[in-house]
Amino acid sequence: RGFEYDLKCVDIDIDGLDLQRHERLSIEPLDLRAKQYNKHAKLYEYIFVTLESGRLMSDIDTILKKFFRIMKNAGSVVMLIEKGAPLLEEIDKKLEESYFVAINHIDIFDDYEVVTAKKMHGWGAYAVGF
Repeated sequence: RGFEYDLKCVDIDIDGLDLQRHERLSIEPLDLRAKQYNKHAKLYEYIFVTLESGRLMSDIDTILKKFFRIMKNAGSVVMLIEKGAPLLEEIDKKLEESYFVAINHIDIFDDYEVVTAKKMHGWGAYAVGF
């Protein structure tokens, strides 16, 4: 009770998902070029990113800033990044520059590495106009 799932998808169609069985689930398209990613000032606890690293890398700084703005304090971002992708070498620095902390790499898949990070809470990011 009291929970809700918002699933925002980029170029992904979820076939076979029976929305009538999942009444607290909403699925909406997500445009990475949009000025903001959320509606109604909703803040999220978790953001799962499964975009290919090439799409992320093209504008990673802006994407991470938008994620930061729509996350609750201490919220988590979970990214699946292809092993060997150039982004994997730079993601820690990009996350730190975007005020994410507790960055971890988890190697549990053959083709992907899971990267997790927490949104730093506090006023530091807002003080510099983030």
